[in-house]
Amino acid sequence: AIEKVYDEMDEVLKGNQPAVLKRYKFEPLEKLIDSINSALSRIPDLKQESDKVVQASDSEQQIIDSLLAPIQMLVSRGLSPMMLLNMEGRVIAMNSPFEELTGIHMDSAMQQSMADVARDEAFASMISDMMGKAVALGMQGATEDYEFAAGLHQVSCIAVFSLPEKVEAYLFAIEKEAGEAHG
Repeated sequence: AIEKVYDEMDEVLKGNQPAVLKRYKFEPLEKLIDSINSALSRIPDLKQESDKVVQASDSEQQIIDSLLAPIQMLVSRGLSPMMLLNMEGRVIAMNSPFEELTGIHMDSAMQQSMADVARDEAFASMISDMMGKAVALGMQGATEDYEFAAGLHQVSCIAVFSLPEKVEAYLFAIEKEAGEAHG
């Protein structure tokens, strides 16, 4: 009988039934079931709580989108080569100077990983490594030198966080090394 009460209590906690049923004519067990039902009724509605979590994640996504939208706009209008990757490393924004420098075309790169679109495996590997370093370095970001056809450039990456330790995107900016001749 006690095992059956335990099983029913588990079903109530899972939200599969409203209360533990009184099926027994044993007074101490009835008092125990009353106490269990009283305690279970004080637990916030588990189904309602899971609905709230879904709503929270929807509004969380709106906040993340609001965070990334201005960055995407700045990337697309930037004068120096820039790219924005989402947390999975897929391209969500890049600009014409980035396209010209890397040979990666915007129309084929959107929502694709760098490994799939980069013309140079070493570049894709460096981008991947920099994403990991950028997370560890926080606001400092990661910087690497890379030799493009147009000469030596400094590639910088900063992780965009929505919460501490929750990366939403990676912003890359590239500039020609100061020691290199322009043009």
